[in-house]
Amino acid sequence: MPPSPSPTKRILATVMTAVASLVPFAAYQAPAYAADTTRPTVYWVTPAANATVSGYLFDAATSGPSGPCAVKASDNVGVKKVNFYTVNGAFLNQETAAPWNCKLDTTKLTDGTHTLKAIAYDAAGNNTVAQRTVTVKNAPTPTPTPTPDPDHHSDPHPHPDAAPGGPPDAHL
Repeated sequence: MPPSPSPTKRILATVMTAVASLVPFAAYQAPAYAADTTRPTVYWVTPAANATVSGYLFDAATSGPSGPCAVKASDNVGVKKVNFYTVNGAFLNQETAAPWNCKLDTTKLTDGTHTLKAIAYDAAGNNTVAQRTVTVKNAPTPTPTPTPDPDHHSDPHPHPDAAPGGPPDAHL
């Protein structure tokens, strides 16, 4: 005959049987949590609307004369990331923590009006878009001045047997 269970094991078995009869496992459901359907908020801080910008815009420490490029973003649960684009869809950069700064090199854009786009995402995938129109006006690229070639001499009186633009042929 096998040894009889200890009093503790008998009590535990009795309690588990009683609980199982009251709440069958199949009927148990985890508490329902409300799905996050709240979209984050995002708005441009800088550059100002319709500002004229040039050079490199990023954060206050590394920006050129046009200043930083930044948005503010918030969410009831938390902002997961902010993606920055030009309106034609060219990806600029992604930030995964505040401060939410875009990295814009205006020298890669044509002078004129451009629209920047920031998309803020929360962990549930909800997102919101904010756009900002700016005018790019970079300094004109200087036209290089031709430098005379010291090995090429311009002779106002070329040799009559010389080929046009070349040295004279000796002994034709």
